[in-house]
Amino acid sequence: MPNNLFFSYDLVEQEDRKEQIDKAIQSMGNATPLTKNSWYVNSPITAHEATRRLSGLLTDEDILVVADTSNDQSAWFNLEEKKARRITQNWKM
Repeated sequence: MPNNLFFSYDLVEQEDRKEQIDKAIQSMGNATPLTKNSWYVNSPITAHEATRRLSGLLTDEDILVVADTSNDQSAWFNLEEKKARRITQNWKM
């Protein structure tokens, strides 16, 4: 059964990498853009796998959050520790 993944990202220098990241997100399943830097994807992969696949396209200053609403899971890349802790505490992960 496919997973409902929501992607949100923030790139330091968007012009040169945004198209590449958007294409990578689209390759993960049936994708719909929601806002400039957020997507919904019906995908066979997990939030952790999606984050791993995109991490090679991101710099140490970029941020990515992927939420899997089908399985009540989330994963992220380079999210500030305080914010990550807050998600973990409130999501009861």
